Amino acid sequence: MIRRISLLLFASLLWCQPLKQPVEIIDLVRDNLRKLEDYQVDLKIKIAVPGFRMPGKSVHYAFKAPDKVKLETFGFAMVPRQGILPFYSELMGDSLHIKAETLEKTEVEGESVWIIAFQDTFYNEDALIKLWIGDPSGTILKGVATIGGLDVFTLTSQYEKIDQVAYMPVVTKIDLKLPPEMKTLRHLNSTPQAKMEIMESMKSDTSSTPIQGAIELIFSKYKLNRGIPDSYFDEEKSN
Repeated sequence: MIRRISLLLFASLLWCQPLKQPVEIIDLVRDNLRKLEDYQVDLKIKIAVPGFRMPGKSVHYAFKAPDKVKLETFGFAMVPRQGILPFYSELMGDSLHIKAETLEKTEVEGESVWIIAFQDTFYNEDALIKLWIGDPSGTILKGVATIGGLDVFTLTSQYEKIDQVAYMPVVTKIDLKLPPEMKTLRHLNSTPQAKMEIMESMKSDTSSTPIQGAIELIFSKYKLNRGIPDSYFDEEKSN
């Protein structure tokens, strides 16, 4: 009986542990990403949305903190900004403007995962954003953006620690479910030809049905903190 009471007391203490503050959870993400001075990576991108297919496009992506970016590819390409480093701009600003709330704690493959939520602008619309953040890795394992009660954007990512520097995504999948009024390319970094093709396909679409699509990004050949000169980003980009 005494042993049973002790076990119940121990379980209740675990149950009553306070949730970690949102700023502490976001700092896990920031601490991981602050380790990046620069990096390069090869991407294989697959896109399937109504009126547009990109079955497997190779893109070379380069980044230098805080905000230098370069894409290199042959022909046209569409690259989802949120798929590269999810929610980077929302979480890495000098001063966080979001007011987040910790919802719950769970566990994924032996790692503690915190779920936080906050209101922010997404696709230029007011949105509720929920993030599943690994502790202590600071990886964003899942992200969902909800606009008007519709989950318009669902992202899931798998990570590996690269060069013993930082955890980086190796596979990211995005499911889109956009209402008709959000038929836009504002959330994608696209070459002019890609923009023209998809915009032409949307001109004749007057349906009120949400647009559903899927995007997959596979990352390989990471190079972290090797030193990229600023001049590299000023060179003419390949199209």
